[in-house]
Amino acid sequence: GGMGIAELVVNGALSGTSGMTAHNGVLGGSGTVASIVDASGGFIEPGQGSSTGILGTGSADFNSGFGFGFVSMKLNGTNVGTQYDQLDVNGAVTLGSGTSFLTLSLGFVPTHGTQFTILKNNGGSPISGTFSLLPEGGTFTKNSTTLQISYVGGSGHDVVLTVISPWVPTALAVDVSGNGGSSPASAPPCSRPGPTPAAPVPP
Repeated sequence: GGMGIAELVVNGALSGTSGMTAHNGVLGGSGTVASIVDASGGFIEPGQGSSTGILGTGSADFNSGFGFGFVSMKLNGTNVGTQYDQLDVNGAVTLGSGTSFLTLSLGFVPTHGTQFTILKNNGGSPISGTFSLLPEGGTFTKNSTTLQISYVGGSGHDVVLTVISPWVPTALAVDVSGNGGSSPASAPPCSRPGPTPAAPVPP
C-alpha cells in the first residue's frame, strides 16, 4: 500500500510500496520511488540538505488532498543532478494552482538564456495544471535574477526555467575611436550634436 512519511531521504530504489504520501513531511534524496500519490502539506526536495540531486518517481500528483504541496529546488550551477535539482517523472504529472507551489534557492548568478529542466516528464503526456502563481510563461525574480517558467519545455512536456535577466551581452564591437556598436563597419561615429537653430523671427 501507500506509505506516509515524516521525513524520508531515498538514495536507492524504494520498492514494495505503491506510492508515497508526503502529508506534512519531506521526501528527498537522489533515488527512486514508485510514485508520489499525494504531496499535500509536504515538501518534495530532490537531493539532501545543501546537496543537489535527481529524485526519480513514477507518477507525481501534487493536486490531491486538502493541503498545500511544495516542490523545493536548488540551483547552484548548470549541471543537472550535481549542481541543480530535478524531479524525474516516469508517469503522469498533475500540478494544481492553489495547491502546489514551487520554492527555489539560487546559489550562483546564471547568465541570460540559461535553462534548468527542474521536472523531466518521461511519461509522454502533457503536464496537467501549473504551480500556483506561475502560469505558462510566468516570471519571477530570485536574487535579482528573473526566470521564466514553461510547462512545455524540453521535449515538449517538461518544466523548464529560463533566465531572462540580467542581460549580459556576449561581445561589444568597438571601433578605433572607442565608439561601441553592433559592428565596427556599421556603427556610426559618435559626435556631439550642434546647437538647435533658432526659429526665424517673423517680419
